[in-house]
Amino acid sequence: MKRKRYPNRDAWLAARRQRFLGASEDAAALGEDPWRSKYTLWAHKTDQLPPTEQTEPMKWGLRLEGVIVEAFGEEYARDVQREPAFTTRIHPDHPFLCASLDAIQFRGRNERHLPAGPGVLQIKTASEWNRKAWEHDAPLHYQIQTQMEMEVSGCAWGSLGVLIGGNKMRRLDYVRNDRFITRVLPELKHFWFEHVVAKVPPRVDGSESTRRTIELLHPLDSGDTVELDSGLQQVADELEEVKAAKKEAVERERALENQLKAAIGDNTFGVLPNGQAFTYKTQTRAAHEVKESTFRVLRRKQANGKA
Repeated sequence: MKRKRYPNRDAWLAARRQRFLGASEDAAALGEDPWRSKYTLWAHKTDQLPPTEQTEPMKWGLRLEGVIVEAFGEEYARDVQREPAFTTRIHPDHPFLCASLDAIQFRGRNERHLPAGPGVLQIKTASEWNRKAWEHDAPLHYQIQTQMEMEVSGCAWGSLGVLIGGNKMRRLDYVRNDRFITRVLPELKHFWFEHVVAKVPPRVDGSESTRRTIELLHPLDSGDTVELDSGLQQVADELEEVKAAKKEAVERERALENQLKAAIGDNTFGVLPNGQAFTYKTQTRAAHEVKESTFRVLRRKQANGKA
């Protein structure tokens, strides 16, 4: 495993964009990132999109990273050492894969269940409204990032430390999963060489990420005409079928709802012979940018009586 340290953040980001597939990008390359599709990652790696602008949460996450790393070590009685800024670790066998660790850690005295030697530490921040995403385990794309950081760095274990709502720390420990890593390495290699290096786009999917990327790549029309591939005839025909089925389904849904609403009438609840219930309650939409309005909403009640 080799390391390379860059003089500043811009140089570090440029190298990651042009020369490597980073651990934080591997989930997208595998189609497992909820915010970034394969197509978007490909467009980014082939330098067709402008550099990603930092959002406020991203800025504050970076500012708080050092504080959270230090607090993590104190909270869990571990020796934690921050990785030097703008440092990239490069995979010894697959030099297109890299990882930028937040820190390296060593297990505590009473943590013999963890492998000996250093472990990777990845720090995250999450808002209070996103607490449920961390309730049982870390989101999958962060687990993939942690596994790939272990693979690149050669560590046998690692942790995700997340600060939720600014005042609640949670730790999730993981042991290196060689079976998973062995399975995904060919997929990552395929994405890098067959799509990024070859500049051949991956399959276009229906994600919001891909939609936004296409709009960024093609914001204006030229007025010209392009002859489309014959294979797209089937795509066009299927699109018309899907639109027609969608329209029919929406109309059918509206008709069924109207039948139930009419039967409930002025009542708040309606109960079917099998005991299943519906509510048809009056609600008021608050006046913000639109005028306040009052309306009723039909909902099926669950078996426990909740709407």
